[in-house]
Amino acid sequence: MSGEKTEKPTQKKIKDAREKGQIPRSKELSTTAVLLFSFTSMIIFGGKIFYTLQDYTTRSLQLEINHSVFGKGMFNFAFEMMSGILITCLPFFLSAMVVAVASTTALGGFIFSMKNAVPKFSNINPISGIKKMFSIKQLVELVKSILKAVLILVPAYYIVQEKFYSYMSTRLLFGFRDFISHMSSEIIGYGLLFSSILILLVLIDVPFQIFNHTKQLKMSKQEIKDEFKNTEGNPEIKGRRRRMQYEMAAKSKNSNIDEADIVITNPTHYSVGVKFDPVSMNTPTIVALGADHYALSMRTKAKELRIPVVPIPPLARVLYKTCEVGSEIPVELYAPMVTVLSSIYRLDDRLSFKVTEQFIKNLNIDESKFK
Repeated sequence: MSGEKTEKPTQKKIKDAREKGQIPRSKELSTTAVLLFSFTSMIIFGGKIFYTLQDYTTRSLQLEINHSVFGKGMFNFAFEMMSGILITCLPFFLSAMVVAVASTTALGGFIFSMKNAVPKFSNINPISGIKKMFSIKQLVELVKSILKAVLILVPAYYIVQEKFYSYMSTRLLFGFRDFISHMSSEIIGYGLLFSSILILLVLIDVPFQIFNHTKQLKMSKQEIKDEFKNTEGNPEIKGRRRRMQYEMAAKSKNSNIDEADIVITNPTHYSVGVKFDPVSMNTPTIVALGADHYALSMRTKAKELRIPVVPIPPLARVLYKTCEVGSEIPVELYAPMVTVLSSIYRLDDRLSFKVTEQFIKNLNIDESKFK
């Protein structure tokens, strides 16, 4: 059936969806990346942060009684403490923000769309809400939540059960400071372990989000036909396509300039490459055509290849308007073309040939016959 959405989305459909903010995203990817980075960074920044907090805590408890909440000493100390903690923690928080943004945009790229900010009444429709609750997407989210809980809680249960008495004995044997240091190391280690376990969930979630996004954008055959009709009817796209076709055609017409024996020019608007071998050819043949900047390109290339460039405006105009690449010149132009070729071929240095107004007049080319 034409109404079934079985076809892959077109580039236009993907582009339109992106403009609306509809792109694949994986919450598990960003969450896991931030957790891994945070626990890894605590190994680097954790010691400094811990000792900074410890120092300010100790100093705050040792404040003299005259440093009351109303005194300048308390205010200065509070400012020093807040700025010190901020400076110490700033590299960690900035790095975490960068990782959060990078991991969020890793799938689907960065996009800003105001269309999602516009409230939709369908979002508060209870019927639509019930449908979403029992959708495949919500079912997958439920399975992911259960899997996440199992992956984290089961190892956590066995670790706590096994390590509980060890933690208590550590607290009794060592001072509070050593206990906190030991527990911090344990928490960071297990945090890295649990974050690494979540990578398994990411490996499932990322392909699913891409698959689900593509599935949501799938189109019916009729939608593809309608899109093609609308696109074809767009004047801007039609104009762009015509320009591209013209440029491609023009490029193909002047691509064989190296085969030409001479290039006849307008001298600025048209260039025509002509090839003639008296041994193997009966009549001169057109091997390249160019107008405007393509004509200039042909003239430049011809000079590089030391091919004679001959400015004969009436002959160039007639050849450009009546001939195609690969065609022989019209019979009516045999005589003037032979005159031009023979005048060039008899010279030792063909590039030295100079065209005069009298020479062009003697060719007797009647352009009115070719309109």
